[in-house]
Amino acid sequence: MGDIKLPTKDKGGYTPATNTEPAKNVPEPDIDENAIRQKTLEGSYKALAAYEASFLYAVLTGNSEYAKKLSHEDDPNLRPQFDLYRDIYNGGGWMEGYDLKCWIRDKRPTVVFESDIVAVAWNYGEKFEAYKAHLSKEEVADQPADTADNIYMVTIYDGGSWTYVTNTYLKQKYPQLVESGNSSSSAT
Repeated sequence: MGDIKLPTKDKGGYTPATNTEPAKNVPEPDIDENAIRQKTLEGSYKALAAYEASFLYAVLTGNSEYAKKLSHEDDPNLRPQFDLYRDIYNGGGWMEGYDLKCWIRDKRPTVVFESDIVAVAWNYGEKFEAYKAHLSKEEVADQPADTADNIYMVTIYDGGSWTYVTNTYLKQKYPQLVESGNSSSSAT
């Protein structure tokens, strides 16, 4: 499928972070509320893209409200990440040079369903260049570039909308989906 275009509302005036101050006017995620309520592959894909845009927004601002909205509220594996960025920004820190690129490797995701619950696992990759984590005005930590390829990002349709879940949470909360074998490579 190729690169994921992260949906954002660019109001203009975005200024990347520098060595002396955090980014300004970071474009907010643009969440297609109608699509994420539709039990379709397009809804799943749009939820995943919006989650990634929301995660990038959290990294660049410390504000994870959008990412929390698009992640399963009971998944405890995500909260520490959200809290980390919030705490860095609340403490006067910021991220400099962080830029996320992500892509879908295969246009045929794995779809598993049971009753009203659907899980879609997208074969996914992401990359970011080296960046600086300004943990405070005085403390800067260099972060190495990283690429993760051929991993699976999972969205789940439960309760009327798509949310992102970690693989660990999927196995804990929805073991029947992982073990059911009710899989398909087409939309439901």
